[in-house]
Amino acid sequence: MTNNVKDFMPLASRAALGADDHYGLLLTSDKSMPRRGDAIGRFVAALDAFLQCHQGEDSYCNQVQWRSALSPRASQ
Repeated sequence: MTNNVKDFMPLASRAALGADDHYGLLLTSDKSMPRRGDAIGRFVAALDAFLQCHQGEDSYCNQVQWRSALSPRASQ
């Protein structure tokens, strides 16, 4: 899970073009999930919701998805 779209999307794209596997990428934004100590609950809730839907080790392999604290189950 990262908000560093600029660096991680090219890596995911390169992996796809090279037929290399990755475990998946969850993208966030500072607007919906700010990186502050008092916002850690947003990250925990979003990750918990995500992991409830993707329980297998490779169930999210090679996928990319935006996550939002406002809609943690969106885009599944």
